[in-house]
Amino acid sequence: MDRVAKSARIRAGAKAPAARSARPPVAADDRTVAQRLADALARQAATAEILRAMAASPTDAQPVMHAVAEHAARLCRAEFARVFIADAGLLRPRAHYASDGSAATPVYAVPMQRTSISGQAAVDRATVHHADVVPLLESEYPDARENARETGLRAV
Repeated sequence: MDRVAKSARIRAGAKAPAARSARPPVAADDRTVAQRLADALARQAATAEILRAMAASPTDAQPVMHAVAEHAARLCRAEFARVFIADAGLLRPRAHYASDGSAATPVYAVPMQRTSISGQAAVDRATVHHADVVPLLESEYPDARENARETGLRAV
């Protein structure tokens, strides 16, 4: 606040607003803050691990893609994650991570178009989330049918 406004307020007899009483933190707020802090630390640790993978293999991108898949799954608390690379209008799977250690279910390259779930995410550069994608496979995502059947996925 500039000095002119402050002195005008004082001359008019206005009082400064009373300080708001601080509320004691609610337990839910504490958990939220603690969870946000834990998430931020996990993101920092994941970034550090990916940077280490990059430094350790400057000429081979595959270990980096595996590190990205692993840390993406962990940060998102997902059962698995895949890294796709855009190549000639297709999204080709290049890395896989499963929290249970299982081998990757083979998936096929999909067009980088809105007719596949990954394609829509890449084209729109936005997160795509569906609690149950199966009813949408025939109408919205025909190019995702084969991969959805192979993997048995429902939530995406």
